[in-house]
Amino acid sequence: MIPDSPVKKPSKKGFTLVEVLVGIGIFALISTGLFSVFNSAYRSIGISKARRIATHLATEQMEKLKNVSYQNVGTQGGWPSGVALQQETITREGINFTIDIDIRQVDDPYDGQGLDDQNGEPWDYSQARIEISWDKFPCFRPTVLTTFIVPKNIESNPNGGFLSVQVVDSNGNPVPSAIVHIVNSSEVIDINTRTDNYGFLKYSSLPEGYAAYEMTVTKEEYSESKTYPTTIENPNPDPPHATVLVDQLTETSFAIDKVSTLTANVQDAEGSPLPNVSLLVRGTKTIGKDNDGNPIYKYNEIHNTNGEGILTLTSMEWDSYIIKPQGESGYDLAESIPSQPVDVLADTSTVVTLKLAPHQENTLLITVKDESTGNPIQGASVRLYKTGYDEQKISGQSGQAFFSPLTIDSYSLEVSFTGYLTSTSSIDILGQTEEGILLTPTT
Repeated sequence: MIPDSPVKKPSKKGFTLVEVLVGIGIFALISTGLFSVFNSAYRSIGISKARRIATHLATEQMEKLKNVSYQNVGTQGGWPSGVALQQETITREGINFTIDIDIRQVDDPYDGQGLDDQNGEPWDYSQARIEISWDKFPCFRPTVLTTFIVPKNIESNPNGGFLSVQVVDSNGNPVPSAIVHIVNSSEVIDINTRTDNYGFLKYSSLPEGYAAYEMTVTKEEYSESKTYPTTIENPNPDPPHATVLVDQLTETSFAIDKVSTLTANVQDAEGSPLPNVSLLVRGTKTIGKDNDGNPIYKYNEIHNTNGEGILTLTSMEWDSYIIKPQGESGYDLAESIPSQPVDVLADTSTVVTLKLAPHQENTLLITVKDESTGNPIQGASVRLYKTGYDEQKISGQSGQAFFSPLTIDSYSLEVSFTGYLTSTSSIDILGQTEEGILLTPTT
């Protein structure tokens, strides 16, 4: 008799406790690294955004100083005494900016100093230093702009006036060798020249002319900045063509920087590409206002996605952009990753993903963010309700939740997330409605 062969029992071998702990450790290590990379990238974008706004604020303050009478160029309570505040705080886009202004009079050695000054006036001009710092996304290096302000009635010049041009980049740094094109058609003046190492260009003895000097500033691989004429389409240009008066100094400033690339990946809710979709791309920089006070945007164009649902724009100026489907495209914006406006920094490549939904007459796009940091909150519960309607969505990667279709009516909105106070509000729906919700941390 042949003995029975032993029957092998199925193996029940699993993971040991040590293996589980090692796996958890590896996962934690990888997660920590990814979080650090994400946090670093977000902080870098935040710093660049804050610096862009700071540069704009500093330029605003500089223009204010240049447009007051010279005897008022100074600080309140300082010396020389004038109209500027020594320090003030301004809030822009949820960031608090502190503006410090220091103005000093300068005795230029060119015409002698002190008692030896040839014209008997030791103080030839003023030097203004504007420093901007901010609280969110703190950076060890604040934005600083320095300029010289000269008395309007400078040394007698019967042949014409004076023109000073300053060119800076997006961080307020001088741009040397920028190409400056100056045209005064009535005087047959057509000048092509470059700024010096400090980003300055100065002319004297220019013929007098009101809004007569057209200026365009650029540089290879840089954006363009220029003055604009008064037209029916742009009745209130900003900046307008420069005015030069006899024995007067006209000061102008321009900001240019290296151009960037902006790419939009357009998809449906399932992530499939949407070809040939008409998109409106609009920046936030303006070049004037119409007669009703509405802004005229520097970049405001319509483009179509290619056969793969992609729109790529090159030579884009640093700015914050809105990218949305046109009404006739048959789509509504359901989610934008990142949320809009999309910040495009100088000399970078920026990619945005747009999730579109079939067009409806009335919709609501909610964007949920942390009140203290401005970060989008993913996973928040967003409930929209009224009599006969009650829908709840979970905010996506960019903190957004989309409701469609809706009716023209007043709805109740409730937004909640662990670790935050619940937000409740009422919202009126009419057309394509967008609303931002800031949640307050409980601690």
